[in-house]
Amino acid sequence: QLLNPTMVSMILAVALAVSPLRTPFIDSPVYDIFQSVGQASVPLILLQMGAGMQGLSCRSMPTNDDCNKSALSLRSACTIVAIRMIICNAIGCLIVFAFSNSGLLADRHVKLILYIECASPTAANLMLVASIQGAHMEAMALLLFVMHLFCAPVMAACIAM
Repeated sequence: QLLNPTMVSMILAVALAVSPLRTPFIDSPVYDIFQSVGQASVPLILLQMGAGMQGLSCRSMPTNDDCNKSALSLRSACTIVAIRMIICNAIGCLIVFAFSNSGLLADRHVKLILYIECASPTAANLMLVASIQGAHMEAMALLLFVMHLFCAPVMAACIAM
């Protein structure tokens, strides 16, 4: 569906940004309210996801033969995390390093942001997609949990390099 609430809000935001109403809107208290709500949205979404993942079990999901077969072992989750957080991170860091040495990337702050972006874990929205589809929620929860455990040391190592 093309006109979902997210798409409509993005279209309205772009229309407001290019219109002459932009300056009066930014100077109004309404802008401060929207900015405060926007800053609180990510922590609220993460709290909602955590509350939704609490108590997941394969029995509470719709009956599906693939549900019992989709259990992800800790070893498999660690393998996936190692590939994502080490191999993909190394490739991203090499790309940033190559751009830095070629002179195309001179700003230190941009390099730091790119290194952190390379070491960031997979988007938490994957859990929302899994819950909407009604399948593989426990496997996705385990994968995201292990990935976030590995995230801090990988980021520290990436920035130290």
